[in-house]
Amino acid sequence: MKMSSFTAKNVDKETDGGNISVSSIAKAYTDASMSNSFLDTKSGMKIDDMSKHMTALKNYQQEGQLLVAKQIVNNVLNKNCNIQDKFRFADLGCGIATDLEFWQNEFQTFSPTKSLELHGVDLMNEILKTAKKNLPEAMFWHKDLKDGLGFFESNSLDVIHCRRVLIHLPNAEDLIHEMIRVLSDGGYGILVEGELDTGTLHTEDDRLKKVENSIRLDKFVANPNPASKAYRILKVLEIEGQIKNVQIRQELISLILDQQSFDPCLKMTRGRLSKQMEAGVITEEDIEYFINKLEQAPRTGDPFTSGLMFVISFEKC
Repeated sequence: MKMSSFTAKNVDKETDGGNISVSSIAKAYTDASMSNSFLDTKSGMKIDDMSKHMTALKNYQQEGQLLVAKQIVNNVLNKNCNIQDKFRFADLGCGIATDLEFWQNEFQTFSPTKSLELHGVDLMNEILKTAKKNLPEAMFWHKDLKDGLGFFESNSLDVIHCRRVLIHLPNAEDLIHEMIRVLSDGGYGILVEGELDTGTLHTEDDRLKKVENSIRLDKFVANPNPASKAYRILKVLEIEGQIKNVQIRQELISLILDQQSFDPCLKMTRGRLSKQMEAGVITEEDIEYFINKLEQAPRTGDPFTSGLMFVISFEKC
């Protein structure tokens, strides 16, 4: 595996208060969604439609992802800083490298004299084009994670981070085992996933509830409750002695007050509604009513959405 020392560089990109802007993130994901045909293994829907747009939520990006970056860097450096000069990090489902940049910044803050090797893996080639521009120091891999991590050698990484990927994999256990294989002894793994059962549309409008129920994402993804599933798998592996220190906590996530903040023009929502109309579950009038309500929601407060995300971490024995 190629090894290279890390040096900070200034990368030209659209910014907002020093961070990658919400508009540039949304544009990158929208462009990828329009130009690629990678589909969810169960539903046939584009993977990017169901998860990546969520990173356009500014507060979630800044608070949740930054906290995870601090957790990763603090854990690794506190344990290994005195005995290791180079650290190897990989992000599975890296998107446009937002998490990698958080790690880069945190790592520099805590240990500016150490070198850092960053790897990003994503299925969406158009996304990776943007990632390479944002973080040219990193190595990027255009791979389908359901095929495993064969492009990494065993015991070759110090940290593996995987965010909103297991939701698309019918057999999450395979990828978890692969993560353990490629981690070095004492390596740190971290999974960030949601539970679609916890998603709630907050409204007293029965018609809105009916339409929302017809397009709940658990009907459209391969693994609707990946956080609890991953936690159970990891606890079994902990009992078997393959890993240790399995922990789970709730991650910060913003309320979704405006659906268009991550689904511009409600294009993704309209597509799912159309499928349900074709199946005879809802009517065209239901769709028009639902869309109108979502468009007015930032002004009226009806409806808004909430849900839970979880951070699950472990160490390899």
